[in-house]
Amino acid sequence: AAVDHDSIDDDLIYNVTQSPVHGSLVNESGQVITSFRQADIAAGKVRYVHDPAHSNFTQDLFYFTVTDGTSVTAPVTFTITMHPYNYAPELTTTTTAPLTYTENSTAVVIDNNLTIANADPASLLQSATVAINNGFISTQDVLAVSTAGSITGSLNTAGDTLTLTGPATAADYQTVLRSVNFQNTSDAPDTNP
Repeated sequence: AAVDHDSIDDDLIYNVTQSPVHGSLVNESGQVITSFRQADIAAGKVRYVHDPAHSNFTQDLFYFTVTDGTSVTAPVTFTITMHPYNYAPELTTTTTAPLTYTENSTAVVIDNNLTIANADPASLLQSATVAINNGFISTQDVLAVSTAGSITGSLNTAGDTLTLTGPATAADYQTVLRSVNFQNTSDAPDTNP
C-alpha cells in the first residue's frame, strides 16, 4: 500500500505501466483494469486473475507507478506467487498380489487398507472408478460396493467397471472404496487371468 501523509486514499492512483503476463488485474466486476486507487485496494476491489492457459507458471508480475496528482513515483515491481490448487487426490493401495478368491465364497474386499490423500482438502471429490482390467468374465465376476452419504455406485453395461459419483470428502470416498468387493458366482470359475 502506498502512503502519502498529505493525501487521502482516493487521491492516490496506481497506474499499471506493464500488465501481468500470465493473468490480469481486474476490478470487482471482473473487468480488466490498468489503473486503480488506494481506496480500491483497501476495499478489496482489485484482484489478480490467473489465466488457466498459463497454469504451469507459478509467478507473475506487473509494474506500476503511484501518483497523488502532483508527484509520480518511479516504477515499482509487484510480484505475484500462485499456489496451485485442486490437486488430484492420491490413492495408495496396499494390495500388490493378485486377489485370492475361493470358489463359492462370499464376496472378498479388494483392499480394505487403501488410503486417499487430498492435497486440496477444501474441495470435495466428485468420482472414483474401479475396474477389472484382466480376465473379466461377465457371467461369473461381480464387483459390488457399500455406498454411503452422497456417494452412489453404478456398474457399466459389461459389469467390469464400477463408477462411484457424488460430492464427498476424501475420507468418505476412502471408506466407500475400502468396501469394494469381488465375487465369482460360478460353480466352475475360469481361473485364467
